[in-house]
Amino acid sequence: PLKADGRFKMNLSQEKGVYRPTLQITNFSEKDSGTYKLVIKTSGGEATSTATVNVAALKPKTKGEAAKITQKLVPKVANDGDQVEFFIKVSGTEPIEVNWSKNKKLLKNGDIYTISYDKGTAKVIISEVFPEDSGDYSVEVKNQWGSSTSTASLQVKDLPEEKLQNDKSKVESKLDLKSQKQESATEIRTQTKDKQDSQPVEEIMESQTSSKKEASKKIEDKRTEGPKKIV
Repeated sequence: PLKADGRFKMNLSQEKGVYRPTLQITNFSEKDSGTYKLVIKTSGGEATSTATVNVAALKPKTKGEAAKITQKLVPKVANDGDQVEFFIKVSGTEPIEVNWSKNKKLLKNGDIYTISYDKGTAKVIISEVFPEDSGDYSVEVKNQWGSSTSTASLQVKDLPEEKLQNDKSKVESKLDLKSQKQESATEIRTQTKDKQDSQPVEEIMESQTSSKKEASKKIEDKRTEGPKKIV
């Protein structure tokens, strides 16, 4: 039987009429492997229970450096429609896993976010930000030896009223210029068509006038001629 000493600690507790015997072994090794048997005796009888313990030698840990953020995220302020990029510098033994999140919600690489990690640099790019993209952005890097995190805020501001007015004025100017060009082109086409339509009428009128003059001249010549001489 085992005896209580520095490595083996035995205890018997009772709760609501139920006995709870325990055995605690400290600094155990492979030599402690085997079958352990518990025997409980009372005035009413005897009860036994057995358990098998296998102690395996721990495999030595491979040496490595924990993932660490050497250059942390920087807070950013951007205007509506800008492109925003967050990045960090990372050290540690590969492979290193990188996870980005916004307000504790995991981000996925896709149309909205472009996420990359290469040679110790992790970054996320938002091609076009809107006010609803404001919030706290976090990144976590980790490997089997440890992990590290960094967080920074993004504030997206609405476009200034002056810039909105300028953009509106530019659009209106372009529309006015386009309208003027269209009106000028329409006027030129109309004038050309009117000229083409009127040209034949003038020519016909001139031709008719000339014919009338020639006919009048012939009649006048006949009147001025004397009576023909009969030989």
